[in-house]
Amino acid sequence: MKDYNNLLLKVKYLYAKIDYQQEVFQQAKLDFEEYAKKFCEENGIEIEDPEMDNETTDVDIRRDDIDFNIEDVETQSDHIKKLFRKIAIMTHPDKLTKLDDYERERKTELFLKAREAAEAGKWFALVDTANALGIKTPEPDEEQLGLLENESENVDKEIKNIESSYAWIMYNLETDEQRKLLMTTYLKVLGVHFGKDTD
Repeated sequence: MKDYNNLLLKVKYLYAKIDYQQEVFQQAKLDFEEYAKKFCEENGIEIEDPEMDNETTDVDIRRDDIDFNIEDVETQSDHIKKLFRKIAIMTHPDKLTKLDDYERERKTELFLKAREAAEAGKWFALVDTANALGIKTPEPDEEQLGLLENESENVDKEIKNIESSYAWIMYNLETDEQRKLLMTTYLKVLGVHFGKDTD
């Protein structure tokens, strides 16, 4: 199925692109915040510092804390359920006892990736995990094509959200004059009123 293979490559590219963008975006947000503070100080503008969200995004992958119950994964697709079940069987704690620490950790991480992919309906991510474990994936069909199309659209939306953010736009501007203009626009959106000198 040619369309399926092309879409598989497209989704792989989109994931690579968003991985790069998310890494750069973290720095862009910090740079934007620093520039905003400096701009406000230089122009006598007082704004409240936005509260930073300090939620941790790191996953603690100690085996005792991981729920390996494969029945909890809810998804609409039989393909996803079946492939996730195959992955879960290979990465279940009972199967990992004879492995060295490195391989046990690797398989645990693959389980977590597969679980997240299955719960989110991400067919490509699930297939990628299955391939890493040497699990044969089913022959492509229309349902899988639909899953990939949906996943492609969702990743593309995430990319567009990043690219339309003030931080990303500023990161890609070349001159300080452009940055000042963007910052002025951003602050006006926040409701900051400027005197005649800054407009």
